[in-house]
Amino acid sequence: MKVIRYLLQKLAQLNLFIEPNQQNENNHQTLRNQLLTTRIYLILLITSIFILVLFTSLSRQNVSITVQNPSIDMFNRLEAAYSDTLSCPCRNIFAPYSTFMTFQPTYHPVRIFVLIKTGERPKRKLHSLL
Repeated sequence: MKVIRYLLQKLAQLNLFIEPNQQNENNHQTLRNQLLTTRIYLILLITSIFILVLFTSLSRQNVSITVQNPSIDMFNRLEAAYSDTLSCPCRNIFAPYSTFMTFQPTYHPVRIFVLIKTGERPKRKLHSLL
């Protein structure tokens, strides 16, 4: 109990704004102003530190997780869950092209006939045959 009283007494007498050459002077009004300024300063300092700690602890932090070579199913699940923040820095495509497009060529009958008959490409342009 004595320790708490001692600390409170020292805190009440704490003067951060005392001037070195004024320590021996006993001007009551100056001492009172210095003590009041010290208390205001400490209250503002403690309040600002508390606000900074509170703001830092409540701020939202982004965590980036990189998934190497995700499958299409995994990408679709991630896109459904994190559509606003998901980014794909993919350089290689690991999904087969048949997933996205199909290729079915249609050959002209005259061109096929010329290629099959001669076994090589015609020397003349095909449009001159027609």
